[in-house]
Amino acid sequence: MKQRYFKHILPAVLLTAAGLGMGSCVNDLDIQPIDPQQPAYNIDQNFAFAYSLLGSEGNLGLSSDEDKAGFYRTVFSLQEYPADGVIWQWQENAGIPALTNLSWDNGTNIPEWAWLRLGYDVTQYNLLLGNLAGKDDAESVRRRAEVRFLRALHYWYNLDLWGVAPVKEVFDNNNPVPKAGQELFDYIVAELKAVEPDLYAPGQAPFGRADRSACWLLLARLYLNAEVYTGTAHWAEAREYANKVLTDGYHHLTNNYKALFMADNDVNMAVRPEIVFPIRQDGTRMKEASSAAKFLVCASRDGAKPVMPDLSSNTWNCLLLKSSTLLKFFPTLDDVPYLKPEDFKSEYENFSRQEVITFDREHGIGTDDMVAKAGDDRALFYGGVGGGKHSVSNDRNGAQPTDNFAGDKGLRVVKWSNLRSDGKPASDPSDPDTDVPLFRTAEAQLIVAETYFREDNKAEAVKAIAALQQMRNRKDLVTSAKLDADYLLDEWCREFYWEGRRRSDLRRFGKFTSSDYLWEWKGGVKEGRGVDDKYNTYPIPAQDYKDNPNYQGFGGVWYN
Repeated sequence: MKQRYFKHILPAVLLTAAGLGMGSCVNDLDIQPIDPQQPAYNIDQNFAFAYSLLGSEGNLGLSSDEDKAGFYRTVFSLQEYPADGVIWQWQENAGIPALTNLSWDNGTNIPEWAWLRLGYDVTQYNLLLGNLAGKDDAESVRRRAEVRFLRALHYWYNLDLWGVAPVKEVFDNNNPVPKAGQELFDYIVAELKAVEPDLYAPGQAPFGRADRSACWLLLARLYLNAEVYTGTAHWAEAREYANKVLTDGYHHLTNNYKALFMADNDVNMAVRPEIVFPIRQDGTRMKEASSAAKFLVCASRDGAKPVMPDLSSNTWNCLLLKSSTLLKFFPTLDDVPYLKPEDFKSEYENFSRQEVITFDREHGIGTDDMVAKAGDDRALFYGGVGGGKHSVSNDRNGAQPTDNFAGDKGLRVVKWSNLRSDGKPASDPSDPDTDVPLFRTAEAQLIVAETYFREDNKAEAVKAIAALQQMRNRKDLVTSAKLDADYLLDEWCREFYWEGRRRSDLRRFGKFTSSDYLWEWKGGVKEGRGVDDKYNTYPIPAQDYKDNPNYQGFGGVWYN
């Protein structure tokens, strides 16, 4: 088969773990994947490999760009870079200005990487499902359900980001068949409902494997966004499945938000029950250039002198915070506690880590001060003396779209951390142990709140939001008078900024492309501007559309 889909994906499927750049999977799933063409196809190893795909980097034949083509990094980039929270500092990098400015087309590289990565993973899942077919022992039945869940999760990303998916259920050389809109929505819902009974009961799965609550939360997410995907709202169904998670007897909210994103979140039982479905990571056994956690932790750290206070030894200087997100926590930017660039002195560059901590404490500019001033545990930002100069403004170095942002043009987000909550050292100071919570109980809580709000039951919506805010030690609690659509959208941001979902929420509220809500560099200008509604989704990559005859004449989505 000469189609590009298979030129990129099928050869990659036949590579060994060494080709993937993974020495092993992690923790409970610590097994190497093997070559599926070997006579003895090891289902145990390849089942572990199916999960490891979520947190590993690329294997798409992209040479020097493999570290940018992992599942989590690509979907995070498409969800966050065009939205109101994240700036990639190096705008000279190919494809980045198109995301920053909401100006991509069907030849932009990063959406193409995501499209190919989702297809690669689905191909691996279909290969494994073929080898599990006909096995009726309890573990094989459960594994088959989990792999179908993972495949449905990938198709949800296709639905959300492109509005269309290249659907395949078997491993062969036939071209995938596109499904879009209502048809794709119904297909994913049916898949999830079919596998639900065969998944682990809530809280019974080894940490990192999907259970029924993960299935319910993905269904709730689908129903929450159903009006976007199909034109028909399903608020009651979204709330029904969200409530299944909230009442499953195991998962619940934690009152330690910070620890949700720390290196021991897999063993800290004060926070683990909030994590419904994680991407497992391990700093000792995942030595990749860009695993999911490594990307989140290292890209958000500044390596300028003096050192930042959180012990990270691997600083990329890549991700900056847009000031629009700060304004979800502070009335004005003048209320944000940070060291102004003009107050930074050259002698500060020689500070030790302890001197940085002391200076920040004495001047009230550390992350603890940020949290206290915001009156909200979720304000995990840093603007202290560590990492050099900082600013709340997001200004380019020049006037061109490819001009970079200076390292001081945005505060740093320290939400993702390789520190442990118990004070012990992480297994590796360079490669994070932090598991990435892909689904959290807080999502179910806010789905309940939003669906009540959409149905004009403001009292129940306020109750649900307040319950979450109290667990986050928010001082300025929601009231009926405060609650409107903008407040609710802001609450989604306060809870989930930098977690790879912001574009979806903005789109559901009609704010992603419109001029109703503007943020820095939306539409390619500093003050922001609205863009064409076609940018609510991404186009199918041009070459894939050309090479797969099943796409020809298939209407309803943006191809060119």
